[in-house]
Amino acid sequence: TFYTLDVKTCRAEWTADAGGAITSSPSFAFAPLGESVEEGGGGNENVLFFAREDGTVYRYRTRTGAQLWENKAGGSVTAPLLSVDSRVFVPSEDGRLYAYEQTPPGNLSWVYPPLEEDPLGPLTAAPLYQDGTVIIVSEDGTYPGNDGATGEQVCRNTINIAIGAAPSIVDNVAYLAASGSFYEFRPTTCQLLNSQLYGEFPVYASPVVIDNIAYITDGPSLLAFNIDTALFEWRFRTSATIRSSPTV
Repeated sequence: TFYTLDVKTCRAEWTADAGGAITSSPSFAFAPLGESVEEGGGGNENVLFFAREDGTVYRYRTRTGAQLWENKAGGSVTAPLLSVDSRVFVPSEDGRLYAYEQTPPGNLSWVYPPLEEDPLGPLTAAPLYQDGTVIIVSEDGTYPGNDGATGEQVCRNTINIAIGAAPSIVDNVAYLAASGSFYEFRPTTCQLLNSQLYGEFPVYASPVVIDNIAYITDGPSLLAFNIDTALFEWRFRTSATIRSSPTV
């Protein structure tokens, strides 16, 4: 069940029975200007998107809880969705990214890789957006960039190592931590700028970059990496594997 709560009273505004587990975060957007007010549009009202674990994608009117459409990706969905530029991007564990039009009836705009091509590894990390390009990372170590409007591949690269968390983009540089290595690459060209080995454990959390310090995880440890000097400033060890990003 999907719940919306009043942040002041904690009262449930409305709920939606999805009929199955919801294992990803929702995404919000303004209704497109061309959409009728009756369908949640007019450009002055929020709409939201969420996905059921089996890949069913829903669009709801935020204020009233009216369902506007539903569609279905080709595999299960556990990663957060991304809604931007009149589309909602759905990463699926079948190794493909599905782009749906936000306006009803939520038609499929494009799929990457195309259905006639081999899929990537499972997509379990949130997609990112930079200057019209949608960037995804797959568990097989591939990170392509695609034109958000057409789905055309803009760039593609691989680090040949398992990726378990999305990168973070700061000043047109993407910072990625994966299996004990830290990478910097251009999100719109996929050009690898730098790499640094720092640990040995799988990474389940996106790095946080503040003032050229990257806070990254390595199993049970949190590390502070100075991007300017390429040196680690400190390491703090917890009692168990870290699976979420820190807040600075």
